[in-house]
Amino acid sequence: VLRWIEFRIFDPSYFKLDQGTTPVHLIIIDEIVSLHFLLHQKAFELLVRFFEATFAELDTLVH
Repeated sequence: VLRWIEFRIFDPSYFKLDQGTTPVHLIIIDEIVSLHFLLHQKAFELLVRFFEATFAELDTLVH
């Protein structure tokens, strides 16, 4: 599931959808981390990559 979330988040069309609420992908990661201790490190690495990445589509939405 984390691999699917990674592909969805880094898909160039991810931010083209209007997301006025918390993205489902972040909610799923929260559930995985709260239920599966052994996946904490992988989820953390995914979130770090996500928050450190630059997304041209997101910059367009902000403007």
